[in-house]
Amino acid sequence: MKTLKRNIDAISFFEREKYGGQYVRNKCGRDFLYYALNYYYPEKFNNTLNNPTEIDGKKLFGTPVPAWLAWTQIQFWKVPQFLRAQNLQLFINSCAITSFANFAGAILSSKTSFAEAIRGIERAVDEDTASGIDISLGMGGLLDHVVFVYGYDTENLYVVDTHKVESLGYTATSGNKLLFKLAKEEIQKRWTRFGRVWKVVKM
Repeated sequence: MKTLKRNIDAISFFEREKYGGQYVRNKCGRDFLYYALNYYYPEKFNNTLNNPTEIDGKKLFGTPVPAWLAWTQIQFWKVPQFLRAQNLQLFINSCAITSFANFAGAILSSKTSFAEAIRGIERAVDEDTASGIDISLGMGGLLDHVVFVYGYDTENLYVVDTHKVESLGYTATSGNKLLFKLAKEEIQKRWTRFGRVWKVVKM
């Protein structure tokens, strides 16, 4: 298995918050960005300082919304300038995200093939760049889930999440319940025109 350079034990894992005993829905983009920030700046973003719930509370990425309004993307309207202040830049399917308008555009219209996506993810790991794979959970890809990628082998990606999404069929790895083995075959089966690779690049 090829992985990012940082030891997995040095990543500050965070479990998704719950409300009424159920995990809060539609927070995967926030959680991916948290893991990317933790990867580059562990002293500033970790499970006790600027964790995902604090990121929402401080409105660092934008205006938090209920799960049913997540499609508006306004929870991310500050992301381009926020990342820029950290000397980072987000790319979605190779599209540089420089404003909220092109963030929303990339979410809706950028396209890449499954093969290109896997090559891009593996290249990001090889280059020690934070990246994520965004795949369909239903509705032809309109319902999706993005996860931080820690490593890969011939048949799988090894992804970091904040809770287990049962429908994805991924399995927790030995010793860590938030590091999962996600089969490339499962990703391909779920790939749609809305499939995306997210990369957070240090400038």
